[in-house]
Amino acid sequence: MIDAGGDDKVVFGTAKWSATGKDKEGKPSPFSGLATHVFERQADGSLKLRLQTFN
Repeated sequence: MIDAGGDDKVVFGTAKWSATGKDKEGKPSPFSGLATHVFERQADGSLKLRLQTFN
């Protein structure tokens, strides 16, 4: 987790992520990036995902 915050209406978080896939020869190939999530609090108190992005 890089950062998180919000208020009674909107909650956000940013994080680093990583995964390992395979290259065209089938060898392990690591990759990584940043992810951002923004949630909106609903009337019943639950959170609804409004934005998810990663690179």
